[in-house]
Amino acid sequence: MGRTKNTSSPNRRQHYVPVLILQGFTPSGARDDFLWVHDRKQREPWRVKPDQAAHERDYYRVEIPNVDPNIVETALGETIEAQAAALIQKMNRDQELPRGEGFQILVEFVTFLALRTPSVRRLYERSVELLYRQSAKACLATPDLFHHFIAEQQKSGVEIPPEITYENLRDFALDDNRNVVETPRTKSVQAILLAWKDLTPIFLERQWSLFFARPEDGRLFCSDMPVSITPTSPRLKQQPLGFGLRQTELTVPLSRSMALVGSYESPSVTGEISLDFVRDLNRRTLAFTERFIFSSEKSLLV
Repeated sequence: MGRTKNTSSPNRRQHYVPVLILQGFTPSGARDDFLWVHDRKQREPWRVKPDQAAHERDYYRVEIPNVDPNIVETALGETIEAQAAALIQKMNRDQELPRGEGFQILVEFVTFLALRTPSVRRLYERSVELLYRQSAKACLATPDLFHHFIAEQQKSGVEIPPEITYENLRDFALDDNRNVVETPRTKSVQAILLAWKDLTPIFLERQWSLFFARPEDGRLFCSDMPVSITPTSPRLKQQPLGFGLRQTELTVPLSRSMALVGSYESPSVTGEISLDFVRDLNRRTLAFTERFIFSSEKSLLV
């Protein structure tokens, strides 16, 4: 993830797509090589090194008393990512899926890869905001409910300023422009970590296949949504998709020449894929991309 060790100046550029994945989409697969960043909001792509892509300042930073604010960032680099990097190298060398504990670690890594993106974090924050607004409006539906709420707060030792009346609080709660709801970063990070624990068993239920592109066809690309969901049934094409939904496949490009596909209905296989299959996997990734695509090539193979 492009981190440094715990020093007096901790790395604050924290990656939502880890560097160990991004470097696989450089021509050489090396961390000091360059990849292309394609921005769906801009016309021309640009080249950067993996450490300079797919990051946000203090993305995993938490504010908890007596806890290192970089504990999550450090733990990711020293545990799951370090283990996953070794597994991916071995998979590329041996051209087979790991077994036993190695397979468990790989699926844990893929699960967190799916959850750690800014779009998933924003989805959680929007749900918190919606819940807050609904609760506030419910408490202010009538003056009696408001006064009951105030009484309960006072019983708990919360001082309510006398200038807060039912009318002005109701007007404030109903005005979405004034009533801005912000979820603390710490809460978002904690929610993602809890979801990771719950979602990993669901990912483990899928049958995972490992595919390799021939050297001349190795032009898979990755995106800011590195785990994409593709429906395999026509009835699902017009409805929201979830990571645990049946009749879907998860596609995970691990490098420009290697990808995982997880399915409930298809058996686990390992093998070489054709150029048309490479294009199909790229189209899956492209369809799920929010904004950025990371590629070894200036032009995208779709």
